Amino acid sequence: MTPWRLGADRHWLDRCPSCDETWVERIDAAALERVGRQGAARAVYRSLGDGEKTALVQDLVAPEQERSLSPFHKALTFVGIPVVLGVSGERRPLATWTLAALLVACSRVSPDTGAYVVGSSGPLGLVSAGVVHFGAWHLLGNVAFLLSFGDALEQRLARPWYVAAFLAAAVLSTGAQALVTPDGVAIAGASGAVAAVIGAGAVLQPRARVAFRPVLWVGLQVPIRFFAAGWFLWQALMWLAGAQGVGWAAHLSGVMMGAGLGAVLRRANR
Repeated sequence: MTPWRLGADRHWLDRCPSCDETWVERIDAAALERVGRQGAARAVYRSLGDGEKTALVQDLVAPEQERSLSPFHKALTFVGIPVVLGVSGERRPLATWTLAALLVACSRVSPDTGAYVVGSSGPLGLVSAGVVHFGAWHLLGNVAFLLSFGDALEQRLARPWYVAAFLAAAVLSTGAQALVTPDGVAIAGASGAVAAVIGAGAVLQPRARVAFRPVLWVGLQVPIRFFAAGWFLWQALMWLAGAQGVGWAAHLSGVMMGAGLGAVLRRANR
């Protein structure tokens, strides 16, 4: 076998000089697909008129925060909801919608019944606590983040495994929060599972971006990995500062579980 460079791309294939056959591994197939897309894009660009080419170049060099952000997305960022852009994949996020509908349906269950009370609830309480919430704002926040980040993960993970991972993260993150919570305190909410979705999506969709507004008049777009890392750091700082009323341990453990799952899946697909 001799190395053969794949066009102008920085990728090499193993090619037999005697039989002219090429050995293509899974990672090589992804590179071939990328080169094919690049070739198609060049062909389309050459077919454009001079004015269309100029307009395309101007759009590509526009500031990140002005690109790919529709008025609807801008409205979401104004109310504090991050928006994930540039996700690779074209599947409808049916599993994400289903999980969001599940959380809304479980809102009819009272936290007095479904929450996990540290020191007195049984193991089934860990399951129910991951899908019930303390009020409408608690529910809406988790559903909004799930709908925003869930698509990134669903494009990279089979739907049954995605749903199973979400529910498992809900149970495990609730258990992690219970370990640092005094007896008699009730725990509920899907924020740990949503944090796992953020962590896994950050690893499996490294080219995606997150648009958000740290203050109302400033819009930013950052790579999803930077957002997840910053969000993790913020949760840790708030926990260390002694902020009460939020499951910081559930958030942190959820992000770590999601990132770990994403790392395992990326390694398995190489």
